[in-house]
Amino acid sequence: MVMLTSANDPVRERIVAASLRAIGESGTAGLRVVAVAHEAGVSQGMIRYYFGDRQGLVDEALARRFGERFGQFMGVFAERTKECSTPAEFRSVIQGVLEAVFVPERASMRLERNSDLGEAVARPALAAKIAAERDKSLGELRDIVSDAQARGLMRADLDPTAVAGLHLAMVHGCSMFELGASSVGVEVLRQVYMDALFALIFD
Repeated sequence: MVMLTSANDPVRERIVAASLRAIGESGTAGLRVVAVAHEAGVSQGMIRYYFGDRQGLVDEALARRFGERFGQFMGVFAERTKECSTPAEFRSVIQGVLEAVFVPERASMRLERNSDLGEAVARPALAAKIAAERDKSLGELRDIVSDAQARGLMRADLDPTAVAGLHLAMVHGCSMFELGASSVGVEVLRQVYMDALFALIFD
């Protein structure tokens, strides 16, 4: 039986952190329950208690990685948006965040995120966990957009969930142009997206 626990359970978090390190070093194929248990300072039985089996542990780690990377800049964006008092300031904050999101150094993270989605196609449990992480990021970004609308920083007639979804889809989708040689660079895509986004959200 898998134990349902709070995400802030310290034992559970140690196990997930050890699993993420193992996956980061050797991929999912390199994750060994014995090694994860040793690093986390728990028994293998404790891993079964929390995650059921090795696959449950892998699914939890991949979903966590997906969520952390998908929403990595959300806190920064929220804090900087709170400091804005004009649409021009909000526009500047968006530009800065987008420039940070689309740096080439993050390309491998975006490709790994695609790989995690690929694994989820045939694994309903992983798909459900990743969908929950996606929806968490969507909700956080929707709330930032709603707040900006309420304070007159952007158009108020747009659906904040749709605006948030558009952004998350763009950030995820650009990775198809980072694999191998491409006739469209990410910097070009970022600029076109930024121009289109600004035309959409500002009067």
